[in-house]
Amino acid sequence: MPRRRRWLHRVSCHRPREPEPHLATGHNAVKTSVVYIGQYVLPLDLRHKHDRVYSTNPTTIDTLLADAFMCRGDRVLDAGANIGFTALHYICRGASEVHAIEPAPEVFFRLNSLEADNLFTHNIAFSDFNGSTEIFLSRSHNQGHTLNPGFLKLFPSVFGEDTERATVEVATLDRYFPSEHFDYWKVDIEGSESKFLAGAEAHLKFRPPRVVQIELYPAEYDAAAGILSRFYSTGLRAVHNPNNDQLLLLDPCSPELSAYANQAPVYIFY
Repeated sequence: MPRRRRWLHRVSCHRPREPEPHLATGHNAVKTSVVYIGQYVLPLDLRHKHDRVYSTNPTTIDTLLADAFMCRGDRVLDAGANIGFTALHYICRGASEVHAIEPAPEVFFRLNSLEADNLFTHNIAFSDFNGSTEIFLSRSHNQGHTLNPGFLKLFPSVFGEDTERATVEVATLDRYFPSEHFDYWKVDIEGSESKFLAGAEAHLKFRPPRVVQIELYPAEYDAAAGILSRFYSTGLRAVHNPNNDQLLLLDPCSPELSAYANQAPVYIFY
């Protein structure tokens, strides 16, 4: 069941302040930090790659897309919320509610510890069926956990040879949220995106979001784009220009994309 957060005062959204790193003491000392999103505090564990990225440059493709496409008052579905970086940004940006979805047990523990108004956390995985399943846990960082065994071969350095696993609850979006409407979807669920969309047929048909942000690797693109193109007239590849922290929206076949081959393949449909 979702956990609703206690009320905190609403704040204006601005670029997070500089992090405040410190080194814990003791036998198992861990270097930690925090990043401020408005006045919300996100603790960081600097052992993890993406935590270190957030500590040095809080502008990401997710924050750029939210700044461009979110509207104040939006109800947001953050599927693949991880530790809550994007969820806090959505709240700061003016979302009326953010439903943050994270199946990985240790990551969800961090997400669920956040104190922010209008944040609802859900320890569930989304796919095209209801029940339980195995999740493969990344060994190299905390943002690669997947239900898709094909990702183990696609990213061997992320998972290692002896892959750690856990059992998680899984549901379709239509079953888990049978009547809710969301204005903005962010879907980053590591290779289960097309199955997520197959399990969201009623949402797309009867109460589609205004905007869908979705990460699609090549094996997922055709199936997912085929579904979304039935409901949205525009589908573009989104990239982050690190030289000026600007958002670029490009045709999925644009030759300019070769300059951003190291970025995750994020698309925006509207």
